[in-house]
Amino acid sequence: MSGIKNQVGDWYPLLEPIVTSDYFKKVATQIKKQKAMGLRIYPDTKVTFRAFKMCQFADVKVVILGQDPYHDGSATGLAFANNDQSPRMSPSLHWITKAIEHDYDTLCVNFDVTLEEWAQQGVLLLNTALTVVSGNAGSHVALWDKFTKDFIQHLSEQKDNVIFVMLYLYYGASMLKVMLNTLKEIIKLLLRHTLLPMLTLVVVLGFTLVAHLGTLILFFLVLLNGTRIVVSRCLVSVIQRLFKYTKYV
Repeated sequence: MSGIKNQVGDWYPLLEPIVTSDYFKKVATQIKKQKAMGLRIYPDTKVTFRAFKMCQFADVKVVILGQDPYHDGSATGLAFANNDQSPRMSPSLHWITKAIEHDYDTLCVNFDVTLEEWAQQGVLLLNTALTVVSGNAGSHVALWDKFTKDFIQHLSEQKDNVIFVMLYLYYGASMLKVMLNTLKEIIKLLLRHTLLPMLTLVVVLGFTLVAHLGTLILFFLVLLNGTRIVVSRCLVSVIQRLFKYTKYV
């Protein structure tokens, strides 16, 4: 697994139990078999874990979860990102820029379609499946299912104040489990500080739950209704307030 270790940098201690497991060996074997059968797998093996390399564990603040890499060969290893040499912007990234323009009354001129600037600012742009069969969207989602669920769980346990943004509905249950576990820990921590009035406990917990679940519900409704404009202004507000409250915990 030295190849993966070199790709992911300081993520490796967190990822090591996953990528050295018997389950992950089966993932690697299945991909090798498909390649041997003549199937083309995207992206190139050298950039499969590029999202981790571009946004290191020490720097991560936000995790944006997409579905799987572009199956037309344009995948770069970062969810939603395009190659800067691409003749046109992909539909998914196009709608993201439209949402930014709509919410902030601006124009995305000279927008960084590689999304590397986002990654360098602490945004982990991770697809829930890190590979895909050419021309077959969603073909490896089930294959990477356990990897993604384990990663979400490990990250939530090992780092505080990370915001998860799901643009793919499938992992809603995993995220809800993470949020409930987080609330339990907040309760334990607050109860240790006897000087905090009970009212503070109620307000902080109530806001945290509403903020988390409210954001999820908003994104679910956006996805289910097919609405293309993501309510990013609401999300930014929630993120700002979450950081404000959690820094006291």
